[in-house]
Amino acid sequence: MVVPAERLTPDLEPARLLAALEPAIQRRIVDDTAAGFRFRYPPFREVLVADLGPTRRRLLRGAVSMMTMTRYLGRARLT
Repeated sequence: MVVPAERLTPDLEPARLLAALEPAIQRRIVDDTAAGFRFRYPPFREVLVADLGPTRRRLLRGAVSMMTMTRYLGRARLT
């Protein structure tokens, strides 16, 4: 899953977000792609998600669902 930087934390300044992600990028845990950031290996993501509490996990899943729906809404065709 690729997440655009501006969708990670809309209230965080881009420079602070990039500074926070830089150690993970340097250690090759997170890839900085043209489309956004993604975990290099799925187990990294799985471990982080497993450590989240149920409320945070639910909120993050909801945010991802909204991002996905917003992204593909313009591509849907009604027939």
